[in-house]
Amino acid sequence: MAGGVLVTGLPKLASSATSPSRDNAIPRGDTQSADAISRDLVPEGTVLTAVGDDWYINGMIVNEGLPFIEGQFLGARMVQALFDVETASGTNPTNYQYPDEVTTWTAPRDPDRNTAEFIAMIPTYRSYGLNMVTVGMQGGAVARGSSGWIIGGKGISAWNADGTMKAGWRTRLIDLLTAADENGLIVNLQCFYHNRDDVLTDATAVWAAMYYLIDVILDPAVNGVKHFQNVLFEVGNELGVSGASHTILAPDNMGTTITALKSYVSTNHPGKTLLFSCSLPGGATHPNDAIGPFDYISIHSNNDTPTNVISSVNNCRNKSNYSGCPIQITEDNMPFAEAEPTGFPNMVAAIENRNVGWGFYDQPDHILLSNPGGNYVDGFQSPPVNWSINTFRKQALFDAFAAYAGVTP
Repeated sequence: MAGGVLVTGLPKLASSATSPSRDNAIPRGDTQSADAISRDLVPEGTVLTAVGDDWYINGMIVNEGLPFIEGQFLGARMVQALFDVETASGTNPTNYQYPDEVTTWTAPRDPDRNTAEFIAMIPTYRSYGLNMVTVGMQGGAVARGSSGWIIGGKGISAWNADGTMKAGWRTRLIDLLTAADENGLIVNLQCFYHNRDDVLTDATAVWAAMYYLIDVILDPAVNGVKHFQNVLFEVGNELGVSGASHTILAPDNMGTTITALKSYVSTNHPGKTLLFSCSLPGGATHPNDAIGPFDYISIHSNNDTPTNVISSVNNCRNKSNYSGCPIQITEDNMPFAEAEPTGFPNMVAAIENRNVGWGFYDQPDHILLSNPGGNYVDGFQSPPVNWSINTFRKQALFDAFAAYAGVTP
């Protein structure tokens, strides 16, 4: 493993801080080579199904036989993998330029580089046991810092005002889904980001966007490749709670909206299935009672304690309309804690205490001066993103995944 020496339990990485012993921190199951990950692959690609609260790929339970993670996903939020920004929106493109790139208002950045660099890393991610990534059609927050979250502007969107998809986003999306399918990676595809759905003019445009995204996923005649069966459809980022401009995406209507999307699939793509959800915030209490039609529960547990992570999962399971579907924490920004035996206490709380999947949200703090973008080093969220495993925190995350997955990359 790059960057550290493998010890019993989790890998211990070189650091200026003194680390406690991590011996036997996570039961690893039988140690496998990275090639064992290929058990998820068959010639027809990656076919995802849910049985009860477990995930299956190509008819086999995910992470079969592995302590704590059998049936569950190890995930990461890679929401900017399709990122682009339009200068017409008034968003300064120089905020997101690469160190070796000269970007101006009249010569915008090359969005294809970002997606190509992400795709190139997929086999490496999989070799560490990563099962799922969340990717957004409107990106996500581009930075955070002393003055709060920076959403990044309305130019970060795959959608035109009428709900049609921009050609560049469509091309990058199909390339990404194809690479993920070939490598056994599940994509939790987020259609809308909160506070950005108002780029669409009205409800008709919102429906058009969702219907077309379904068509791109399911119809080879539309995408030019295949029926993708490695995709989950997340209607929006925390739209089940707040931040929606259109009422069909409001909390009280989310269950009805998802039911209508399922009906669209059955009518327009007979014999095919697609699983739907909308991400919800964590905490001890979930505010949304409209989860009955959800095919999986997507929880965000940012800034939560391990106790609240457990309570949030319990709260979902105890709702009278919970269908017994899989629960996945798709966003958790709990920073790496050197003092913890595993380094990621919320991961342990989710996986080992409540038997649900977990996904890390790696967006480092930035001092917000003139540039709200990233530095092409830290994190997986602030563009320009360096998708390699190039920092201590990224390496620690993937080493933790490898330990749970019982693989040696």
